[in-house]
Amino acid sequence: MDERRAEHAIAATLTTLADRLTAGQTRDLAARLRRRWRPPWRATTGRPEPFDVVEFVRRVAEREGVDRATAERDARSSARSATR
Repeated sequence: MDERRAEHAIAATLTTLADRLTAGQTRDLAARLRRRWRPPWRATTGRPEPFDVVEFVRRVAEREGVDRATAERDARSSARSATR
């Protein structure tokens, strides 16, 4: 995947993860990320939304504009890339 698409996939994954976390959890996890990935996924509401992995992948797919299989693969890769 090219760099632009990879960055889009990482941002979609982190933004979706932020939907699921409290503001405090978001800050804690952001501290573990590479600096370039901290800003795009701040929690917006401060309230976590409970949803399962199927919904997580659906949201990532929607944000990325890809099918669910691609979104699942991208989300796994994004998690590794954002923390290295």
